[in-house]
Amino acid sequence: MIEEEEEAPRDLLLVCADLKFSLVQDNNNTSVKNEILKHIKENCMISFFEGCVDEGLLEKNQVLVDEMNKRSVTELKEIEDEIKKAEDTEGEIEVRNAKIKQAEKITLMKNKDCAVKAWEAIDGVSSGKRIDICFCLLRIALAYDDDKLFKKVNAKVKDLVEKGGDWDRRNRMFVYQALQNIRERNFKSASQLLLRTVPSFTATEVVDYDTFIFYTILVNIINQGRVDLKKKVIDCPQILQVIDKLPHCKELLNSFYNCEYASFFRSLIQVMTNVNDDRYFSVHSNFFLHQYRLAAYDQFLRPYRSVTLKTMSEEFGLSVNFLDADLCSYITEGKLKCAIDSVDGVIATRQYNQRDVEYRDLLKRGDNLVNRLQKLSRTLML
Repeated sequence: MIEEEEEAPRDLLLVCADLKFSLVQDNNNTSVKNEILKHIKENCMISFFEGCVDEGLLEKNQVLVDEMNKRSVTELKEIEDEIKKAEDTEGEIEVRNAKIKQAEKITLMKNKDCAVKAWEAIDGVSSGKRIDICFCLLRIALAYDDDKLFKKVNAKVKDLVEKGGDWDRRNRMFVYQALQNIRERNFKSASQLLLRTVPSFTATEVVDYDTFIFYTILVNIINQGRVDLKKKVIDCPQILQVIDKLPHCKELLNSFYNCEYASFFRSLIQVMTNVNDDRYFSVHSNFFLHQYRLAAYDQFLRPYRSVTLKTMSEEFGLSVNFLDADLCSYITEGKLKCAIDSVDGVIATRQYNQRDVEYRDLLKRGDNLVNRLQKLSRTLML
């Protein structure tokens, strides 16, 4: 991570997107309303304001809109004059810088489509600057939850980075991709990208460092084996520097690794509050809760051939009835390889080695292929 004084400030559009999400969660939060209105007024964010009004998050204010419209016209006209002057009397660098300034203004003042066009219209830039412009477009995609735009720009930036990107831009690209993977619930890929960029994180324009570490911890608990979890997360120096500032994350991580399941479930309930308050994670909150419980149950049951429901309920701090019903749901899904004897209150585990699993999977796929071939042959005969 770069030194604090060198950090780029977080993109204002992303800041406002998070504030807007907070208003969706709690529209009576006066401090959030005041903060978002402050950004809107200072930067003439007309389109963003009107979007919030249409969604019932902010009150309509035509006086404010008229004032922002007047200011935006004046400011954009000044930049257009600056571009024309640079084209007539100065060099390519001055023209490019003026166009970048114009695109930055349009991104805040106008809608998403106008912002994308403004950035794409900038030409005559080096490979490195072209990557930076792609990062601006990726931030717009993340702010507006536009998966199609992100996919399009991501393909372009990957090609540019492969051809001539430096290590810093490469690592920043990985952070952007990790955030999109979180949005798409591709947590396995996100976990790898997040861990890869922890030692050299510099992408403060898209996510602050503490939040980045929060994402890294949460995603990797359910995507790393015990050995890698200890080595790559629990003992990671960069994570250790920050984890005490992240509410309940240290307890969640260490209690899971140390098999202290009652403590794990208590801290999980607390952490879920932060998950629900996060714009990227909130949509996956039920999935996260489901996967964390599964990871804890599976880790507990693996060493046993059988264990009583009472013993497990005491270990987890859960009632026998809740545990019985919860385990049954995972068994039905095929996520836990065990059976419950409700009469005797015993959980019997079925341990399969990897070769058995692969053999059963091969047989299943073979049966499916034979069935499809038979259907196809009947169709052809007709």
